[in-house]
Amino acid sequence: MRRTASIVVLAPAHFSQCESSQIMAHAENETQALLRLVSLGNEAAAARLLNIHRKRLKKMVNCRIDQDVAARHDPSDVVQETILAAANKLPEYLKKQDVPFYAWLRRMAWLRLAELHRQHADKGRDENPKADFRHGSLTPKCLSEMVRRFGPNAAAGSAGGNSADVQRKDGSSASASGSSKSSHLARKTKAHVQGALLKLEPATRELLLLYYVEQLTVPEIAAVLELEAPQVKLRHVRAIRKMRTLLDRQNDETPP
Repeated sequence: MRRTASIVVLAPAHFSQCESSQIMAHAENETQALLRLVSLGNEAAAARLLNIHRKRLKKMVNCRIDQDVAARHDPSDVVQETILAAANKLPEYLKKQDVPFYAWLRRMAWLRLAELHRQHADKGRDENPKADFRHGSLTPKCLSEMVRRFGPNAAAGSAGGNSADVQRKDGSSASASGSSKSSHLARKTKAHVQGALLKLEPATRELLLLYYVEQLTVPEIAAVLELEAPQVKLRHVRAIRKMRTLLDRQNDETPP
């Protein structure tokens, strides 16, 4: 059987996972230090605590919000509303601290997004409302991020390579002649990754979105999905294997 150019799922290492883990560890250490200061009544620490997570929160909202809803509600406003609500509820969190701080903060943003999507759907302006907001929903931005992380260009990018700038033996650039091939590969990669993701169970797809799009830590994912950390790790391994199987199957079935 003829094989097409393989579109593979690589191990998390090719996403600079080690570097990402170090950054997240530093952020977690800072979060814990700030929580201790906040518990002592330090208002500046409270402001700092909320603001250091603003960027992560904004990425989540931008990736998860439906385009129709975003046209009416600016994602930045959703983030700001969440920050203000969290400031008022911070004393309540300090009493329990039963989940990672960002998971608690993210949950407030998630509930706000769910409310906005529900309001949009209830208006019934479209015969088939697109404001679908559930675990595992695959928005265009989520899909783009997954293609970037799961496609073959991620591996090439990490190695510093660029297939569009190859030099021919005569010294001329192959970028122009390769542009159509690159475009074809990009479309095929997007279709393959999307097809594989849509064949996953919603819960499995959601875990991958949390891990690779939102880049949550294992304890944060465990809190969001209400699982134990070992369960998250096991399900992640199974999800990667499933994705690899689905993508390999599509490679076999798709003509070059």
